[in-house]
Amino acid sequence: MRTGALHTLPRAATEIRQRRAATILVEVDYLVTAHLILTDDAPAGDRLDEPLTIVTRRARRGQCFRTPCLGTREFPADVTLWEGPPPAHRLPDD
Repeated sequence: MRTGALHTLPRAATEIRQRRAATILVEVDYLVTAHLILTDDAPAGDRLDEPLTIVTRRARRGQCFRTPCLGTREFPADVTLWEGPPPAHRLPDD
């Protein structure tokens, strides 16, 4: 690559290559809920309001430590905070 001679680069044999196929869902909505619970091992005086505030603030800004994905990193998920009652949903008639 440094010499710029692309014709000298080794090429993978066609027998070695793998084809990838995937069944991909489009326009899928998931509603994920979470509950914070103090365990019996929690020290006296621990409160849930501080971690809940941090999580809510980060979710409103769209911040996360790692980009959420659906299965593999090739399929990143767009995440938004849903505040309010869960939306009504119904499975399709098939």
